Amino acid sequence: MAVTTPATFGDFLRFLRKRAGLTQGDLAAAVGYSVSFISTLEGGQRRPDPDAILRRFVPTLGLESEPALAARLVELAGGALAPSAADRGSGKSGAPTSQPPHSVLPHLPVDLIGRSDDIAWICQRLMAHPGRLLTLTGPPGVGKTSLALAVAHAVQALHCDGAHFVALAAVEQPGEVAPAIAAVLGIPETRRTAEERVAAFLRDKDLLLVLDNFEQVMAASGLVATLLARCPHLRVLVTSRARLRLRAEQLYPAPPLSLAPACTLFVERARAADPRRTFSAADLADIEEICRRLDGLPLAIELIAAQSEGLAPAALLTQLRDRRFDLLQGSASDPPPDQRALTNALHRSYHALPAEEQALFRAIGVFAGGCDLAAAAQLGFDLPVVQALVHKSLVRMTAAGSERRIVQLETLREYARWQLDAAGETLAVEAQRLAYVVALAERAEPHLHSAAQTEWLHRLEANLPNFHGALDFALAGGQLDAGVRLVAALSHFWVTRNHLAETLRRLHLLRVAATEQGIDDHLWARLLNCQATIAFYLGNFELARESYATALAHAERVGNRRDMAYALDGLGAEAANRDDLTAARAFSARSLTHSLASEDHWLAGIALINLGEIARAENDYATAAQHYAESLTHLEVAGDPFFIAVAQINQAQVCLHDENLPAAEHFLRRSLEAGLNAESAQVVAPALEKLAYVLLKRERGPAAHLMGLAEGLRHSTAISVQPVDQYDREQVMQALRALVETSAYRAAYDLGASQDWLAIRGAILL
Repeated sequence: MAVTTPATFGDFLRFLRKRAGLTQGDLAAAVGYSVSFISTLEGGQRRPDPDAILRRFVPTLGLESEPALAARLVELAGGALAPSAADRGSGKSGAPTSQPPHSVLPHLPVDLIGRSDDIAWICQRLMAHPGRLLTLTGPPGVGKTSLALAVAHAVQALHCDGAHFVALAAVEQPGEVAPAIAAVLGIPETRRTAEERVAAFLRDKDLLLVLDNFEQVMAASGLVATLLARCPHLRVLVTSRARLRLRAEQLYPAPPLSLAPACTLFVERARAADPRRTFSAADLADIEEICRRLDGLPLAIELIAAQSEGLAPAALLTQLRDRRFDLLQGSASDPPPDQRALTNALHRSYHALPAEEQALFRAIGVFAGGCDLAAAAQLGFDLPVVQALVHKSLVRMTAAGSERRIVQLETLREYARWQLDAAGETLAVEAQRLAYVVALAERAEPHLHSAAQTEWLHRLEANLPNFHGALDFALAGGQLDAGVRLVAALSHFWVTRNHLAETLRRLHLLRVAATEQGIDDHLWARLLNCQATIAFYLGNFELARESYATALAHAERVGNRRDMAYALDGLGAEAANRDDLTAARAFSARSLTHSLASEDHWLAGIALINLGEIARAENDYATAAQHYAESLTHLEVAGDPFFIAVAQINQAQVCLHDENLPAAEHFLRRSLEAGLNAESAQVVAPALEKLAYVLLKRERGPAAHLMGLAEGLRHSTAISVQPVDQYDREQVMQALRALVETSAYRAAYDLGASQDWLAIRGAILL
């Protein structure tokens, strides 16, 4: 999910430290403080010195080239950044010195050279043309992504809702474009299609959407047309090797660099590796010829310059003239003429590598969106080999939470896949990726119901394209056992992170293949329990009931009490939704028996939640309160933030029935914190509604605001209400609707309703 700038100094410092890849110890050593001092700063227990923040922390966190972030950090520390400091770096690609609160843009790591005229023209046409769509076209390596980012940074302040960047490099199917946009915008999945949810979310937004690497999903151009038609304040900036062929579209063919800036780029990148390096007049003449031969393509120039350490430009030029570094001419795989300069640069860089580095470069090409160091280790490569490729600009190392990930530019990944196919290694590396992600998923599974849930969810999210790719490979190759193990181990991940529709489609394919080829009863139970759970959250209760019942039969054959408890719990929840409370109680009681026998606190907790829901539906609030308290005890042992939040909302509902408003508020505020940590709109929306009801008598303005937040969240995400919860919610909403019909509080409600999911974390801090 997209993340907004944190609202407190401690949260913001922690965010910037992790972004820089630093531990608290690293930061403490760099700025000259103790680790405990850094910990108290991040925990909000000590007031920071703004002057020290400016002098010590800003350089250490790499914020000297990001004045907006530096100014925000100093501001949160209680100071103000001097104009001279705030203005530093303001010429970078025309980027403004302030950051709109909802923008989600990668920063430009370096200044763009020779692009100021291009940026100015694109900005002017993008903002002035009534079509509100501009496509940057051009060959690989011409710098379309960098241009688009520079433009987005320059015009984001002109959009009330900022700018958002959607990387489509790892998206291979047109149908996955809308889910990719929804993920960046932080829109959870519901029964509505991704296209409907995105259009509803953007309908009233004044926002710039940057869609990068659109060429492999050209069939999704209709989605762009639909969004522009339904969202009158939306602008779209696309990078693609080909035009979208839409009536609203303007084209800007991104040109290669002219000779002078191309040579400047080469010299600056070469000096980045060796700042003391100098070039003679003869060297500069050779550099000019190199840039001509590379057709002024920035990526090609950067790759060659990165390889120039220890080599004179004349030697590089000789290697460029050597036809050994071209792809086979005249073959079916021969690239188009506009790609040959980059291909030559890639070919030369690749063949200059030792065999072990070549093998790693090829293998990483399989991993869509990159992989972590553990994946490289499983492929048989150690850290020095990875670092060698990083040094040669053939991969990048990025921080993702507490881990580091190896990422290839998509152009490099395409070339790596070509080399992998040429070496006859594609199937073997695909099989290794499948084995790795299965092991990762099974290692993650127990943590997904624990206090470590949030950390693991972020780690798994980074691997989502690899999960999808590995599942598709397992289906195509008949490796059903591995496919079922993968998808079942991630069951709670799919639900908590709202990756439902695409997962259900693949589950259906797995079930069809398993029916034809056969799998054992244990895997059948795992597969069907996962399918039933996702169907349940999508509101397909008939499929959920059938799948849970069939899963139970398979689990009973092998005597697996955990799988039996899981299926029975699902059958109990489904029966309660049908108001068959007798069957629901019987299923949930059996689930609890098996859960306790297998000492599974998580399953026991959710079984008790169901029993509490059944008692509440029968107006037996004393029994409901007892079940909810017991459920929370078990879930707190397990540590699952998602279901802890559910249990706390249920306890609050009992308190509301007893008119114990202070206790209800206590539970609701705790549930909101847990729900936000789990990033679950399914938890946050009902918690906001009930908290608004609690505040109704004492703080009507905040109550109206919270109701607006909840309504806006439900509207933008189409969160459904389970049938068992509908009566209690209607009672709450009746009272709140009467409040907002009063003109004095309508403005507070409207303000809340206008805020999106990205703004809720800060908005609920009352």
